[in-house]
Amino acid sequence: MPHQVLVAYATRFGSTAETAQFVAETLRDRGFTVECRPASEIASLDSYEAVVLAAALYMGKLHREARHFLETHQESLRTMPVALLVPGPIETREKDWHSAHQQLEKQLARYPWLKPIACQVVGGTFDPKRLGFPWKIIPALHKAPVADARDWNAIRDWAAALAGTLQDASMERGSPAVSR
Repeated sequence: MPHQVLVAYATRFGSTAETAQFVAETLRDRGFTVECRPASEIASLDSYEAVVLAAALYMGKLHREARHFLETHQESLRTMPVALLVPGPIETREKDWHSAHQQLEKQLARYPWLKPIACQVVGGTFDPKRLGFPWKIIPALHKAPVADARDWNAIRDWAAALAGTLQDASMERGSPAVSR
């Protein structure tokens, strides 16, 4: 079986899945075998050599499915390279980005065993038409403008750098290269 990288994502409205798929494609373009799936569907990490977890921050916390993924797979994640991609701010204001980094640091402190080889906060999105219950019943949210702070070039650059980091981590562990 070829060595694989799992890009697992936890998404509420779909934009984190789009970002995760973009990262997966970037890794594939660099020769990696990549599977991109919802974190909630992952029963075992046995067939993967590395994991990228994409999970947005909501109200200062990682998406609940991402927290469940980390707790469920803690034993496996301790022994493999893990990278985190965290969509956060939906605007480009510096204070929003600073706050997102602080929130992420607070969340990571809940998992002292987790030692990510890469961790990146990226822009998120907001579209009132994609809201689900209970958010769709809040009138003020329907009046909010559509926002998309994702910088696809920066995300591609991060994923490309991650490819090199994963290759280096694989070689350091003495295992065959992750990429084909």
